[in-house]
Amino acid sequence: MYLLSDVTRIIPTGAPIQLAYTGLAIVSGVVLTEIVVRLLKAELVSVAGPGATERLTFGAEIIGYAVTMAAALTILNVGVESVVLGAAFSGMVLGLAAQTSLSNVFGGVASIMSRPFVTGDRVAVSTWQYGLFATAYPPSSGPTTSSSQERPAR
Repeated sequence: MYLLSDVTRIIPTGAPIQLAYTGLAIVSGVVLTEIVVRLLKAELVSVAGPGATERLTFGAEIIGYAVTMAAALTILNVGVESVVLGAAFSGMVLGLAAQTSLSNVFGGVASIMSRPFVTGDRVAVSTWQYGLFATAYPPSSGPTTSSSQERPAR
């Protein structure tokens, strides 16, 4: 009983109604976003193709969920500015903390997107510990092509 009296002192009188409206806004925002995304997928597949349709509908989902979150925060009387500022600060702190890992991730994504090599190409790994002295695999177990052969230009 003591715990219940503490909760009623912390939560204002109109809070249950406010929480109910917030829940209703979140549920209706998610449902509306899903309906819009399904309609976009149905209409855009024949016009833009499947790849572009996925990217466009993903963007529509992000926008729909962001609007839903902003509406829920407005109903709860939370300043959207303070949430954006907190997210920016948190992103900056996490970015600085994970700088090395993030640079490796973005470098890998850039390598995949640019496709600098194809299957069968010999790749030499150079690190600060070993330089080019340690090969990625022994020459006897690797591909039979010699290093003087070059890949044809694309």
